This record gives sequence, structure tokens and C-alpha cells, in this order.
Amino acid sequence: MIVKVAVDLPQIEPLAYMLDAVFSEKDIVGTWVLVPIRNKLMLGLITEVIKSFTANFKLKKIHSIVTHLPKSDKHWLALVHFSSKYYHKSLGQTAFTSVPRCLKEVKTYVTERKTSKIEKLLNQLDKTKFNNHNFADLSLNSDQKNAVEKILNSTKPTLLHGVTGSGKTRVYAKLIQQTFIKNPNSQILLLVPEIGLTPQALQNMSKMLNGLEINLFHSEQTPNLRAMIWLSSLKGNPSLIIGTRISVFLPLPNLKLIIVDEEHDPSYKQQEGIRYSARNLAIWRGKKKGCKVILGSATPSIESWWFYKQGKFEKVRLPRQATGRPLAKIKTLKLDSQGERCGISKKSEKKIRDTLSRKLQTLIYINKKGWAPILGCRDCGWAADCSNCSSHMVLHKINSHWTLICHHCGIRKSAFKSCPDCFNPDINPIGQGTEKIEENLSVMFPHAKILRMDREKIRGKRLLETSLKKITRGEVDIIVGTQMVTKGHDFPNLSFVLAVDVDSQLKNTDFRAPERLFASLTQVSGRAGRHCGSNENKAEFIVETRTPDSEFFGFLKKMDEEGFYKKQLNDRKQHCLPPFTNMGAIKLSHKDEAILYSGLNSLGEIIQKSLKENFKLKQSQIIVNGPLPLYPEKVSNRYRGQLVLESENRSLLHSLISTIENWKPLKSKFNGYIDIDPIEI
Repeated sequence: MIVKVAVDLPQIEPLAYMLDAVFSEKDIVGTWVLVPIRNKLMLGLITEVIKSFTANFKLKKIHSIVTHLPKSDKHWLALVHFSSKYYHKSLGQTAFTSVPRCLKEVKTYVTERKTSKIEKLLNQLDKTKFNNHNFADLSLNSDQKNAVEKILNSTKPTLLHGVTGSGKTRVYAKLIQQTFIKNPNSQILLLVPEIGLTPQALQNMSKMLNGLEINLFHSEQTPNLRAMIWLSSLKGNPSLIIGTRISVFLPLPNLKLIIVDEEHDPSYKQQEGIRYSARNLAIWRGKKKGCKVILGSATPSIESWWFYKQGKFEKVRLPRQATGRPLAKIKTLKLDSQGERCGISKKSEKKIRDTLSRKLQTLIYINKKGWAPILGCRDCGWAADCSNCSSHMVLHKINSHWTLICHHCGIRKSAFKSCPDCFNPDINPIGQGTEKIEENLSVMFPHAKILRMDREKIRGKRLLETSLKKITRGEVDIIVGTQMVTKGHDFPNLSFVLAVDVDSQLKNTDFRAPERLFASLTQVSGRAGRHCGSNENKAEFIVETRTPDSEFFGFLKKMDEEGFYKKQLNDRKQHCLPPFTNMGAIKLSHKDEAILYSGLNSLGEIIQKSLKENFKLKQSQIIVNGPLPLYPEKVSNRYRGQLVLESENRSLLHSLISTIENWKPLKSKFNGYIDIDPIEI
């Protein structure tokens, strides 16, 4: 028998091997095997049985069948095949996306010792007791009960659109209970956008799902623990798995329910390797498997909103906070001279002082790390730029030492003391960052306990958990944070939220910038007053801006989501942007800018030739944009550029991209890759 075997190697399609054992075609596809390749053994997956094979060389034989690994089910194999084709990545790399490193190693299965590593892992797994859940009856409010009922009766993916603090997690838990009561052998997948949200999700679910086997799956776990969860998933053991985007590729033969929490979050789009969207694959997987898919968010993505409007999604609304507290009152504040200078306007300072006097907490949201985004000279216009990248270096104050850091390539250097161009000794930080805001607040409020939360300060899961516990216990008065504090967290004593320096995000040329800012501000506003607001004394959310009367802030202050989405969809339709078209980008890089653009032009000519020869009748249905720069234009001494292909006909777009995906210089010369449905162009 001749079979095709997928291996975890780049640009290698499944290879043909001889298999001596007698199997039917149905029994062998999905089997894990060890195969010889390049003078060594590798783990592989049988993807196909072929009737005949013509070659001028003798086929190698499969070394052995890995009997310790159960065969993969047909639905997971279908996901792998679809993802490989859709994202234009080899079948092997796609199949092995979620497989932990230690399970890819041959020594896990072949050893001279008495017991192999795979046997030890399986023995440990066999000691785990499943199906011991004893669910308590969850009390739900009328909105939550209505949501559960509608979701259970829906045959479409459901968009659970609940305001922040509306109790979406409780709805998830009730649906998980119902699923396990109906089918005790169920496997359920709960996706969260970031590792930092997994501890809280685990804690919440453990309280509401007593006795249920709940596992986490993400990249910061130990290799052995990840291997255990992957093996348990492959064996079909009943459990709830809470994981980041990679979890969408877990083999789950008994999958009955998929929940995508914070479905709008761009973190669900992988930005290296196979550039997949976990949210989109979750929807596809649920449809093919016949299991329910729930997309939860206080600020649904434009695409999900559009699918609801088109009748492809069901939408269920949770309009009130579960605690019964009113939503925070949203205001805009014109930035004054103090705000321009130190990041906090006088009126905001007074509001923080008032909040502190009431023994409540304040959150300052600024989505910029460091002391200031730019160190520059106002006399000649010089700015501290990275020598490796076409971007400014960010000024940081680390242990009282001024340091410039590039947030793209990571290079560090001591800050300049004078301008290297005009020798002006009076160079200044321009703009605000979390470090500067933190220090200015410590001067304004010397007795307040201030906690800064950004990726520079909070490194690792343990430090994050410790910081969150401090906030919950009331050991912090003022929190200064970036994007990491906007989602999923419940701070009982938080009454006032202030967003500063948001105008720069509206000036971003990315067509998704307004959507992302609207989502971020809505999410962070929802941290306020969940447990301490009242109709007489509402929690407040203030946005400091230079344009308080703009249309964008008009939508935000009224919480007019319908109006905002309608405006965004009209703008995108007018300019033929997603969801009204489909996009695929071919992105290249090279150390020499001239060679890069020569390559992009050559690739553009190949695409145009392919259009004329292979798509003559449909040539007008595809638009080829570029060569275009990819911002930042240079990263780590490599210039970057792209061609962006657009078409309302998705299959036509993929057919065209398939004709050039094997263009040899793409990867060998230009470190290129194909990005389907790009979120950054």
C-alpha cells in the first residue's frame, strides 16, 4: 500500500511511502507514524492512500506505526485540510500547529529504556478521573435566561452581545452545564484572546462547574503539561479546555460546543507561521462538526456585526450589568495645558482626588508603554530613530536610567544628552507613556498606592496574578495600564476610568483604527462601577481629547453602537474594504530596498501574466494593489513591502494566489509569506 504522509517541515507537501501492513483505506488515514526523511526519523501523519505512484526511484518504507497515539478523527483532518488550503500553508505544518514539541520528538516513542516517555505520559493521564461533575444550579437573571434559551434553540453561530459586566461568563457556564448534562462525554473549547486572561477564566469556571475536568492550553505551559492536554484531547476525554488561539487546532473528536470570548480581539489572528484567524476557524469547525458556536463580546467586530445583519449569525443581547449597577457615565474632556504637559488635565486631577477621598479606585488607560514615544529636538526637528528600523525609539526610565528601546527589533541604547545634529543640550521627551503618567501621578498624589500594568512591568503569569489580586483586595488606589487592563478583568472597587492620549490612534491610516479604538474605550469604560456605582452616584469614564465634539466621540458618549457600526460599514462599502471584499497580501522583505521593490515588481508581473493566461474572463474581478510599503517600512535591517490582492469572489482570489505560492524567490530570497484576510496592511 502506498500512502501520503505529512511531516512538520516548511514547504514540504505530503510524501509518498510504502506501508507493508494490511489496512483498509478508511482505517489508515489519520494514523500517526514514524518515517525516514533526510537520514533521520520524524513523526508523520497519514493523510491519504494513493492507488498508484510513478517515480524513477524506490519509495522508502514507513518505519513504524505509533500505536500509542489514537487515530485522528475525520473532522479534525478536515479542519487541517481546509486550513492548509485556505491559508496557503503546507499540510504538515498545519497539522502539527498544536502538537507540543516533545510529542514531535522521535525519542518520545523510540527508546532503549524500559518505559518510553509516551508511555509515562499516558500512564499519568490514565490516573486522571473524568466525568465527576456535580453541577450546582446556576442562578441567572432574566436577560441571561433568555440568552441561554435563544442560544440553545439557534442553529446558527450566535453573537452574544453583552455590555461589559453583563454576565456573559455565567451564560457560558450554564450552556456548558447543559451540554454536559445532555452528553456527559462532551469536549468543549473556550477560546480567550490572551494568556493573561486564562487564570481568571479558570477561576470563574471552576467555581461554577464543580467537579468538571478543566484544562488550560497555551504556550507558557511546560512541554509535558501541554503534551498531557493534547493527548487527553486526542483520546476524546471529556473536559472543558480554556485556551488561546492555538487551541482551535486541538484534536477534539467529541467536540460539542465552541465559545470564542472577546471575539472582536485582533489577537485571534496569528502573525507568524500559518497566519490563521482562530475565530474564523472556530466558526468553520463548528459548522462542519455540527456543534454550537458562541461569539461573545461587548464590542462585536465589524465583520460579525455584518454577518448578523446578513442573517448568517443569530444575535442575543445582554443590555444590563449583572450586578444591577448602571453603566459608567461617558464624558469627553478638552485637553488643557496641564494635560498637554503631564498627561492629566486639571479637571481629571480633581476627579481622581475626589475618587481617592471616597476610598475608591481609579484606572488611567494609556496605550503607550515607556516614558515617551519620542525623544526629540524642537530646534532642528531631530528625533531618536532606530538604526535597524524605520521607527522612533521609545524613551524608557529604567531604575532611574534613561534608555531608548526600539519596540520592533528590541535594540537598546543609553538616551542622548544633547542633539547629535545641532548639539542643542535641551532635548525633550515628546508625548506620554505609562512610566511618565505613573511618575506624574506619584507627584500629584504622594500618598496614593499606584500600580503600573504594562508588558514591561508585568512579565509572566505569576506577576500578573499577583497584581490583579492586589487590585481586588483594595491594596491599590490608582492603576496605570495599557491594553492589558481593558478586557476580562473585574475590579470591585473601581469607580473612575480616565483615558488619555487617544487622539493618535484615530490618526492611524489603518481602516480598522476607529473600530479598534471604539472597542478599547468601550471595554475599558466597562471596568468602572461594576460593584460600586448607583443611579445617584454613577461611576464615570472620561476621555481626554483635542477633538471632544467629533463624530467618533459622539457615538461613544451615547453608546450608539448601531450608529457607529452603520457609519463604519458605509465607509468600508464606499471604499470597497472588508467585509465587502476579500483580501490576500503577499509580503516580502530584503536588506536591500531596491532589490525588494524589484522583486515586488517581478511578482506583480507574474500575477498580471497569470491573470491574462488563466483568468482571462474574470480578470476584471481582481484588483492588484502595489507594490506598497508595509509599515514600519524597515524592521531589523530588512525593508518590507507588499502586494495586496482584492476580489469579491473569494474562490477566484485563492485560485490566483495558488498560482504564485510556489514562486521560488518568495521564501528563499525575500522571506516572504502569504497573509489571507490580513488585519494589518
